[in-house]
Amino acid sequence: RRSEELWARLMAAGTRGEMDDEQYLRALSDGASVLNGLRLEWWPCRGTLIALLRHGGRSGQLARGRVDVVDHDIDVMVGVHAEEDW
Repeated sequence: RRSEELWARLMAAGTRGEMDDEQYLRALSDGASVLNGLRLEWWPCRGTLIALLRHGGRSGQLARGRVDVVDHDIDVMVGVHAEEDW
């Protein structure tokens, strides 16, 4: 039940337009809770992984007051043992 509530919150976050960094991290945390609750192996990938490694979040400050917004969505991969598990 909790996984369903978190999934609904995660999906709703994307329908309200642009997310700020706090909403982005909360959505990523909600997604992690859903996937962990399902006992799935998962990891961030693509732009999400780059952003987390570079800034610890979706964006970070650059020189001369510029902001580096690395990604606008959340990318994760889910590992399965066999194609049938998918």
